[in-house]
Amino acid sequence: MKTICGKYKSQFIRFADDQIIFTHDKETARLILFEASKELFKINLNINSSKVKEFASRAEFETYWAFEIFDLLRDKENKDAINCGVEKYFQLIDSNTRFKDSSVLKRLLTINFSLIEPKHRHRLISGFLTETFLFGLQLWHFRRIRVAVNNDSEFFGQLDTMIPTALFNSFLFNLRLFYSKDRKEFDLTVIDDRIKELENASR
Repeated sequence: MKTICGKYKSQFIRFADDQIIFTHDKETARLILFEASKELFKINLNINSSKVKEFASRAEFETYWAFEIFDLLRDKENKDAINCGVEKYFQLIDSNTRFKDSSVLKRLLTINFSLIEPKHRHRLISGFLTETFLFGLQLWHFRRIRVAVNNDSEFFGQLDTMIPTALFNSFLFNLRLFYSKDRKEFDLTVIDDRIKELENASR
């Protein structure tokens, strides 16, 4: 990727599993992706087009990654900055701005929930309990949400309704681990049966 980008006088950056290409125009970016696709095809791989995001400007790129919000959430003891970050998060949500909202929610789970103003808590909990967010979580996240929600009936009830419709074994395995440690009275065969059902369907 770095070689192809250099050929088009563009910049390539990799951060963890994210790859970022800076070009002067969209046409160049698409040419780079086309060439990269040809190289990947040679080794039976391909680019997942659903994960490709285009940005018209650096400002749009920075908004997508929510850099300003993460800066505000950096100090986990700064109540004013934290609540300012939460307000900016809701502003982006309400304006239908495209950004990594789930990443912000995960970051908020690392913060002492008591520092967040009461007027924000209920709406944040609603975000924590959405299926799309819960499907991507692990044991630690589940435990943090349980503390934030402070209502096992509501939290466990939401998770229970997701078991029969879950399409991702990763979610079910993480949920099983969580329940085995934090909800020992739950019949884990309910989750095991769904895992087997998905495994059989993929054969």
